[in-house]
Amino acid sequence: MSVLRAVTAFFIWLGLVQAKLVRETLEFTWGVGSPDGVPRQMILTNGKYPGPDLVFDEDDDVEVFLNRANLHTVVIDKLDLDTCHQSHAVQYDSPLARSIVRYCRYSLSETRLIRILCRMESAPWSDGVPGLSQAPIQPNSSFVYKFKASPAGTFWFVVLRCLVPSLHNVQGSWPNQKPDAVPSSMHNNCTPSDGGVPIIEVDAKDGWASLNFIGAQAQKGTTFSVDNHPMWIYEVDGQFVEPRQYEMVGMYNGARYSALVKLNQTPGDYAIRITDNGGDQVISGYAILSYRAANTTENGTRPQAQIGPTTKGYIDYAGQNTSASVRHLNYTTNLPAFNVPLPPAFADLTLKTNMTRVNSSYQWSIGNGVLYEPEVTADTPLMFEKQPLDVIPSNFTLQTLNNTWVDIIIQIISDPEMDPIHPPHPIHKHGNRAYIIGDGMGVFNWSTVYEGMLERPDLFYLNKPALRDTFVTNTLTAALDGGVWIAIRYHVSGPFPSLLHCHITTHQEGGMALALLDGIDVWSELPTAAEVVRLQNADGPVG
Repeated sequence: MSVLRAVTAFFIWLGLVQAKLVRETLEFTWGVGSPDGVPRQMILTNGKYPGPDLVFDEDDDVEVFLNRANLHTVVIDKLDLDTCHQSHAVQYDSPLARSIVRYCRYSLSETRLIRILCRMESAPWSDGVPGLSQAPIQPNSSFVYKFKASPAGTFWFVVLRCLVPSLHNVQGSWPNQKPDAVPSSMHNNCTPSDGGVPIIEVDAKDGWASLNFIGAQAQKGTTFSVDNHPMWIYEVDGQFVEPRQYEMVGMYNGARYSALVKLNQTPGDYAIRITDNGGDQVISGYAILSYRAANTTENGTRPQAQIGPTTKGYIDYAGQNTSASVRHLNYTTNLPAFNVPLPPAFADLTLKTNMTRVNSSYQWSIGNGVLYEPEVTADTPLMFEKQPLDVIPSNFTLQTLNNTWVDIIIQIISDPEMDPIHPPHPIHKHGNRAYIIGDGMGVFNWSTVYEGMLERPDLFYLNKPALRDTFVTNTLTAALDGGVWIAIRYHVSGPFPSLLHCHITTHQEGGMALALLDGIDVWSELPTAAEVVRLQNADGPVG
């Protein structure tokens, strides 16, 4: 082949692999659903719950048209995605959590309309955080999200909140809420419900199956396991990690884990167990990993999945290991990222938080006692304020400069009187992922990570960092430890109205969040509200 023909063939091939434009539509409507076996009115996405899987190839240019019909005001938080070439997805839902179990043969993908991460630098207006980057979508209105499907990974979508009218707070009187309309079963005569058991069908001829677990639950921490099938964890929070094998994995709110299981067992049905791993409730949900009938042995016998409170696999109904040989990936263990550049040895800026309760059991702060609710600037999000610190107190924010490396020390300092015990806090950062470079019990008494490494190098791991968007603190008992901390490092590559918050819904609603104003020195480069409208209607990719 001549050089000219080779070059021509190359450019033809290059044209074929260019990113394509993919359009999806999501419509929110009221409808009756029963994910836990109890029918009730709920918000459906494209007529179902959970919503549809959104599957893209890496580097696709994606447009998601979101339409609302007959709902109260809804705020959508960031579209996140994962990329996949061939996928068979089964969504798992139980009374325990809205987790998603997803099977995919290659690299993985999904989208979400809130709190996880995809690379949004080119379109921060598509991140969708109320009060920061997007105003509420009004009833019978729509919004077009545009983003680049990159990097490949598993993510999720969820509505941040539905702003229900509460005019009694203004008018002073409470309307008739008809308490007699509340079903008696809300408080009396509790009976078990049956939401069904999802079945994930696999073919032993494929050799392996990939299962995706998404911590979409609002409050509970979970543990998952697959009977008779050790799991190779190869992706966490949409990022490839150095694969390691476990039988049980702890997963907190907002986290995503992808697991490969070898299909080398006797063809049959095997329980997938997802249990509460907290101290508040003993409960489990189930799915079934089912080998196709064609894989059944000649005598026709098939192992049957054992599910229910009295059954056991690698874990029991309470999420405890059933033998000492069961390998456990704890929620505080962060697997090193695979094949990524290491962060620099030094940061340009170190920021510290101090998470605590504030005056009550239901108010939480991530930033030295302040209670931040992004909705206070819902009408005009901070993204559209050229001087955002003129409209919001600086202590509700963390501010960084463009093109800098930033360390955030996420810590809790013990307060035996107000905070005798802290549960794990899954802290999520919008915008881009961050390296987890250290953690420890006690107080972070150093001014920088560098100082800490000189004194306690055993607490830091810059040569083997994790790369995540969810950072889970350890349980803290004030009587035993003075505190707990995690150190993260990330790069600021442009102006971005980000959010740092706890992924436990009641904690975030109680104020456990901060506005993370990245690139405050180039904030004026962000688009105006009018420019966002133009970008939504423009043809072609963003950025």
